[in-house]
Amino acid sequence: MKTAASLLLATTATADFCGEISAYLPSECTCTELQYGANLACTVNFFSEDTITIQGTLQLCKNPAEANIVISDTKFGIHHTLAGLTAGKAIDWPIPGLSLDIPDIGSVGVNAVFDIEGDLSNLDIKLGLDACGTVVGKGVCGSDLTDKLPIYVLDGSFDFDDLCKQRQQATTVSEIAQATTPKMPQATTPEIPKVFTAVITTNTSGTSKSIPQGVKTYKQYYDYSNKRLRKDATSGMTKVYRYDINVQTPIHPGPNDPEFASPRGYQFQTNNPDLNCCWLWLVDTSDGRPYTTDRMFQVQIPKGAKDIGASSRFGGTEHWAGSSAWPFKSTGDWYVKNNNQIVQYNSYVNIPTQGTIIENMTYTNYTTGPIDVSVFAHPNATSNRHPGKCGQFGVDPMCSNEDMEIMLAEHRMIKSSMMQMD
Repeated sequence: MKTAASLLLATTATADFCGEISAYLPSECTCTELQYGANLACTVNFFSEDTITIQGTLQLCKNPAEANIVISDTKFGIHHTLAGLTAGKAIDWPIPGLSLDIPDIGSVGVNAVFDIEGDLSNLDIKLGLDACGTVVGKGVCGSDLTDKLPIYVLDGSFDFDDLCKQRQQATTVSEIAQATTPKMPQATTPEIPKVFTAVITTNTSGTSKSIPQGVKTYKQYYDYSNKRLRKDATSGMTKVYRYDINVQTPIHPGPNDPEFASPRGYQFQTNNPDLNCCWLWLVDTSDGRPYTTDRMFQVQIPKGAKDIGASSRFGGTEHWAGSSAWPFKSTGDWYVKNNNQIVQYNSYVNIPTQGTIIENMTYTNYTTGPIDVSVFAHPNATSNRHPGKCGQFGVDPMCSNEDMEIMLAEHRMIKSSMMQMD
């Protein structure tokens, strides 16, 4: 009689995704078999100006097929993740911070290119690098610059229908076998302290226009235990978010005011807060209701995150990776020290109709322990009809709508960074 294990071996013996893909890969690439796809890792010598690594996780049996792509380099220390890519949605994505001077071509920006088209029986896959530059005052890309572009590490057509069916059958047999096999204990997800202070450098990029992009450094006071947050920018501008104090507007709410007690956010200069202070309601309408009291999310690694293992990156850390489909498709990578101190956090969020948001956050000068409530003090703020030292965004002339949109966008980013990914 055949055992479950022997059946599993028999059904998977011919199922080899890398065997199909490797014939299309250059020697600088490696392929690692996955249950329903493959991991690719390729090194590209980009015109002898930079060494760029492309890593791709291809989930080929999904409908539609999916992929996560990681781009890194040796010249600038760039490390970006593109997650949740699906068949039928080609990307030609400018890699933030990756601009090179190519002989006989000039200065170019490097793009990651990826496309999956078709179905399991006829799947076309392209993965590689392209570049865009300016010629005679006109922006051009790829073969318009040189016949050496784009550089594809994978460009082929495949029939994975039988392989996917074999793997799905093998999974059923494997589940039967595993039902009687004792499970090994899993690594415990680190618990990030609920109170800490750190200097954070954030590099924000992506295709979404709703979030301010670029590199910013600020000192953050994070007190989740008492629902308080403060961010001191290097420019002297401070933002304080008070979720612990709910303020009821003393007048009938206007079209942009909540109908209940809500927390507030404040923005002001530390050297003269009375002359440069504005506030806004911390409300959220994303659930479809007119107003919902916003809340502060805890900084934590999701319970379902996987322990990737010890990493040499960022001075030697433990690498955890997780993903979420709520409220938007997103992935995250956490690098922590043994004392659960965050050293680096990288995230990729794909917001339908708005685009992608890529965030790389580096934590330094990290300390834990109680933070005095005086740190979160702010100038007095009254209602929009009773002016005080602090005016309301969008109402007081000194608190412009433009500044309000910027602060709201940063607030959304704070939520995105802190939100638990279930």
